[in-house]
Amino acid sequence: MLHSAWHKRNWHVIVADPGSGKTMDIRDMVKTAGSAAILAVTSPKNNDDEQALGDQLFGALGVPSRGHWSTRKPKLMGHLHHYGTQCLIVDDAQDLSLQHLMFIKELTDQGRLQYDHTLGLCLVAAGRGDTIPLKETLDFPDIMWLQFRRRMDKLEPFCRIAGHTSEEVRDILAALEWSYEAGDTSVRAETLEKAAELLVLRRNTLRLIDGAGPDGAEEARANGTEPQRETVQGSEQQNTTETVGTVGEQV
Repeated sequence: MLHSAWHKRNWHVIVADPGSGKTMDIRDMVKTAGSAAILAVTSPKNNDDEQALGDQLFGALGVPSRGHWSTRKPKLMGHLHHYGTQCLIVDDAQDLSLQHLMFIKELTDQGRLQYDHTLGLCLVAAGRGDTIPLKETLDFPDIMWLQFRRRMDKLEPFCRIAGHTSEEVRDILAALEWSYEAGDTSVRAETLEKAAELLVLRRNTLRLIDGAGPDGAEEARANGTEPQRETVQGSEQQNTTETVGTVGEQV
């Protein structure tokens, strides 16, 4: 999904359990891209002002944050264009405020109008269960959020990386049990291998929320129409589309 946001300049919201390795994946992605092609920042904590997010972006570019915000703000998109930034990634996106989201839209609007420069966007959030951070805000009927939502990928706007169920966690713990009866002082190799397989099981599973999915895209292209979104509300699992692939392909 991160690759899609980068190469296709798509907009996505990705949600995964806390501690599932989101930040590590982002760090690896930035190293792969090199230079400032991908700009990754962390959502400001306890600061809802747009300047807090703007200063994060300036810092990621290595541009000094000197001067009044009102004079620096219009120059930010110019710097992104100059450095060849193609995609913005915001980690801990569940902490983004309305002002931060409006600033992101304003910044990308400026890029399109003044520089003919389209930016991909990936908001990576932490969440448990069926919680999809930011979805409620982006579903508001206001023009602002309708425009924001219209820019999101039509097939995969919101995606959740499935976590382990309680039963799977028990299986993993059982696979890691110590072999005291055999007098071993470490975990048996075969049980460690089994645990490793279980640990990566869910990292390869993406659940699409409120998107048509790959099958819908193929059907839409065959009919010459735009793919339609199927909204999934709350815990209505029967309307959820699941796609399975490798982490490298999906995230």
